[in-house]
Amino acid sequence: RLYGAAQAAGALSLEAFRGNLSPLDPRASAARPQPGQREAASELLALLEGSLLAEPGNARRLQDPISLRCLAQIHGSQRAAWDFAWAALAPEIGGAADNPLILPEEGRIISTGNFHTPHLTLALDALARAAAHGAAASLARSGRLMVGRFSGLPDNLSRGDSGHSGFAPLMKIGDSLLGEIAHLAQPVPLAMRWGADGVEDDVTHTPLAARKLHGLADCLALMLALELTVAAQAVELAAPARLAPRMAEALALVREAMAPLAEDRSFGAELTALAEGPVADGRLAALLPREAAPSQAQEGADQV
Repeated sequence: RLYGAAQAAGALSLEAFRGNLSPLDPRASAARPQPGQREAASELLALLEGSLLAEPGNARRLQDPISLRCLAQIHGSQRAAWDFAWAALAPEIGGAADNPLILPEEGRIISTGNFHTPHLTLALDALARAAAHGAAASLARSGRLMVGRFSGLPDNLSRGDSGHSGFAPLMKIGDSLLGEIAHLAQPVPLAMRWGADGVEDDVTHTPLAARKLHGLADCLALMLALELTVAAQAVELAAPARLAPRMAEALALVREAMAPLAEDRSFGAELTALAEGPVADGRLAALLPREAAPSQAQEGADQV
């Protein structure tokens, strides 16, 4: 759900920024086919289908900031990390981690190491790192939209005079969130233990990796709510003659939780409502094409 919301937020930022869509060209992904990149680019193009950005001459510049230009690479790495995580998780759902393992059909009991889960720890840590890269890029896009020389829009997206703060206070929230996300994205420590007189001499800390990822997901939902808030205001200020239909839906979902900014106000309650609502409940993710589920996840779910 957060991946889909991130795609929708990135696409809405592209609309607001009048971004160049040529980096999403399938030929670009084919030239260096990194895992997940082609699928992420295809989804973004689907989200932006019907946008004026698809017509020649409507992009404001050739080289957008990397957080916009490399959306397919950033979010593609998240798809790849999810596939890696599911490949590690699916065998745990239907597999046997027993030690000893009882084989009744053979009348045997064998010793195993199936309880040991370094693969899960590595996969969860990789997913956390990929999500953290996405969060950093999300905050960067929000920042670029607030700077007039980049976006062509009023500084801080304020509708008022120079005495208004506009969305500037949101960057303080974003910086705090990114600090927490970066902390939670640190890999679990490598450790040797000395249990059972040295027989139990390795530990994976998989539960710690899972708890960190869970906390990171809560912070990421708020970060995406922040980007959606900024992008929605920016789109309305830019007032394009036509929005992609899916982006119009995304804008409507944002406006259910977050009113446009006319006068300076606190954002906390509205950001929380947006994060816990359309971001986390799957309504923004539902804007993606139906075939957009990460491949390994769907295949594994079918097997389970």
